[in-house]
Amino acid sequence: MHDTEREIKHRFFNIRSFGEIRTVALSDVSYAEVFDRKIILHMTGGEEIEYYGRMRDLEAIAGSDFFRVHRAYLVNLKSISSYASKHVKLKVADIPVARGKYRDLAKAYMSFQMKGEA
Repeated sequence: MHDTEREIKHRFFNIRSFGEIRTVALSDVSYAEVFDRKIILHMTGGEEIEYYGRMRDLEAIAGSDFFRVHRAYLVNLKSISSYASKHVKLKVADIPVARGKYRDLAKAYMSFQMKGEA
């Protein structure tokens, strides 16, 4: 296991979902989407966790292992199977890439890949 994998596996955050406080491991989040003020975390095991919050707050917690490909989507870079100028393919979904985000996505993904090889 690489250092970056160890770091992300040990990063957690707490949310209030349906009246309960839940601890979520960042490594288990495949992607997050926002609808109105509700964030839906799509977990690698297929579970969906909903809570009220702001995407920019989640983005700050997630750090450089995640990339905001669209106003409504934050993607875990390790979950990407492939990407193109208009979409990101994950094992569980196809996510749209906003116009103008492709170049930054490519840079972030390459940087992430390089960290994993170190």
